Amino acid sequence: MIIISIAFCVAEIKTYAIILMPYSSFFDVKRSFTLVILFFALLLIVAITLIYCTSKHQRLLSQRLPKKARVVGYVLMIVSFTCAFQLFVGAAVLFSWLVAVMALTALIPLTILMLFRKS
Repeated sequence: MIIISIAFCVAEIKTYAIILMPYSSFFDVKRSFTLVILFFALLLIVAITLIYCTSKHQRLLSQRLPKKARVVGYVLMIVSFTCAFQLFVGAAVLFSWLVAVMALTALIPLTILMLFRKS
């Protein structure tokens, strides 16, 4: 009896797999993984830029942004950290997020300095 019920369950699972097979390209794992990586990177870039633009030493805008923009930047950093949980496992989450934050914290002001320097 148990073997017959297991066979029916396997047959039912195979039926659902055959029905969903044409839609499998819609749920492409590589494409969704790439989108999550892109979302992670864009969130961090926007977050670090917002935090940079609230500083009094920024050169991107004529006036610095209000303090609420800094809070939004920190919230976006937290969202990007949760997005990193979708990409990486274990200690790689914290490591990749910290490396990205450190790199962007150094590169965004340096890039803005190079683009808008006075010669």
